[in-house]
Amino acid sequence: MRKSDQINLSMLSDDVCWNVMQQTSFSQDEDLGGLEAIGRQIAKKCAGLPLLARSLGFLLSQYKSTEAWEDIRDKKIILGMKEDNQLQDPLERLMLSYYYMPLKLKLCFTYCAVFPKGFTITSDHLIQQWRALGYIEPIDGKQCVHYLLGMSFLQISKTSQVSRII
Repeated sequence: MRKSDQINLSMLSDDVCWNVMQQTSFSQDEDLGGLEAIGRQIAKKCAGLPLLARSLGFLLSQYKSTEAWEDIRDKKIILGMKEDNQLQDPLERLMLSYYYMPLKLKLCFTYCAVFPKGFTITSDHLIQQWRALGYIEPIDGKQCVHYLLGMSFLQISKTSQVSRII
């Protein structure tokens, strides 16, 4: 990503994190049905990071039951990093989105590691590669790309004339 395309954001409050999560996981007129209190508790896990709020909001949109949200709220992922690193807590929380990802999407996502950071590719070409490896069925390709975009694991290229993803 070019420096001119980057926007530096400050840390968000828990309320703003919840607003980001809510916009990602619910439509305007959708009833929260008692999930708001749990969602606000999950928002505290964001530690003010916008990417984490968006990712967890998308994750919550996939699971809309009290039990699932409580499980997400209570899940603790430990990466076992040796040094006391400032990134440890946010990374462990971001791993929640990977932890709850369906297996076929984990395969698709981990396959993207063969490309260098910032590499652009058409979504159709990426889908063809996933299909050739047997990771997905032909009808699942666009859904996989949409999911990975929603989780912020992929992004749409703004510099290309053709629809490409990074």
